[in-house]
Amino acid sequence: MPTKYPPALDLNDAIRIIKDIYVIHANQRFNMDSLDPKLLNTSKNSSYFPRRIAALQTFGLLNKQGEHIQLTDLAVQIVNPVAGEDVEAIHKAFDKVDVLQELLGRYPNAKLPPESDTLKQVLLKSLGIDRDGVTYWYEFVVNSFKAISPKSHFSLTLRDDVKQPSEETKNVSTILQAHGLMQNFELPSGNKFEFSLPTNITIDDLDFIIGFLELKKKNVAK
Repeated sequence: MPTKYPPALDLNDAIRIIKDIYVIHANQRFNMDSLDPKLLNTSKNSSYFPRRIAALQTFGLLNKQGEHIQLTDLAVQIVNPVAGEDVEAIHKAFDKVDVLQELLGRYPNAKLPPESDTLKQVLLKSLGIDRDGVTYWYEFVVNSFKAISPKSHFSLTLRDDVKQPSEETKNVSTILQAHGLMQNFELPSGNKFEFSLPTNITIDDLDFIIGFLELKKKNVAK
């Protein structure tokens, strides 16, 4: 049975917070008194402070032992990813909350019903959310789904070895292909080029990609 109210952070906010924590503390264990409450958008004396710490724990992003806390390996995979592992790591964090996992089973393309009343009815009648908490759960769900929405992910992979891709690369590719984002084509050398672009990509984003490829070209030409 779901709790009356959702965790005090949705997944989008949780990811933002662990990124800020990582900038300051990396993956080191540190005393909770050293955590700037502003990172959690609250104050030390507020009841939201421990609740938001608990929310990070719920997503599997924070370890807490006594007064000491530390980002988990899962959190580090999200904030400092290697080979696109953040995509899968975000999905793992998402699945830590049963309500989110259940809804993703109903909407596997991560596209929730556009009508708010439809989703609220599902929360109330199908998932057993308390009537007084439906609005809070609704906002939590919508914002958490944004974290796994296809357009929130960007992955650019240039591989030399096509015949034996790593398991990690295959897992990321599978997720992107499932969302209809992964595209690939054969290069003149016979190598395979795979890429995915968000639907809301901007001119600045494309300029950045072009600059990145120009830099790669110079390094190869040396």
